[in-house]
Amino acid sequence: ALDENAGQYFSTIAGYVTFEDQRLSVNDCYTVDQHVDMAIGNINFVSDVLVKGDVLPDFSIQAGRNIDIYGSVSGAMLQAEKDIRLQRGILGQRKSIVKASGQFSTKFANETTIEVRGNVEIFTEALNSDVGSLKQIRGKQAVFIGGRIASVEEMHLGTLGSELGIRTEVFLGQDFSLLRRTDEIRKTLLEMEDLIEGRLEGLTPQVKHWQTDHL
Repeated sequence: ALDENAGQYFSTIAGYVTFEDQRLSVNDCYTVDQHVDMAIGNINFVSDVLVKGDVLPDFSIQAGRNIDIYGSVSGAMLQAEKDIRLQRGILGQRKSIVKASGQFSTKFANETTIEVRGNVEIFTEALNSDVGSLKQIRGKQAVFIGGRIASVEEMHLGTLGSELGIRTEVFLGQDFSLLRRTDEIRKTLLEMEDLIEGRLEGLTPQVKHWQTDHL
């Protein structure tokens, strides 16, 4: 929109400004036609983000709306205020965290932490991943092995666990954020126990024995 009195242009949508062929426009989708790597860097955009290539390790994408990725994701961080859709999948390398206020869908997830307020849909497999949803987890044809799966409302899973004895935990009706908080408290308690034991090691045997009896 043009304010003729002030000689200024105002956009009615959030996005980035381009000026091509003597035409001023605002695009509400930030499109990356290549891989997200050192040439692109981390992305933080107010609206939609579309990546047509891969997202390489240690990079992050934050979007004010949706994230769509046509390639694969490896060891990267993704966060969206709405939906995240991965056409291929994500190899988390035990450092990827995916957070979405809307829905999340992917072909596969490996060693990834997924925290979604909406539904989660996994088409083939989730291996050694923590998958949390405040609504439903859908994967009728998928294999879920290792990690933790937490859903507040429903789960529709294909294969759960493995005959090889890989630990797979399932929590139905449980908020994943509470599980994370429980982990943090447990870690703090273990650190306090180690600290107490370390200090007791420096005490004389008599005092150490008295302290142990009175803990």
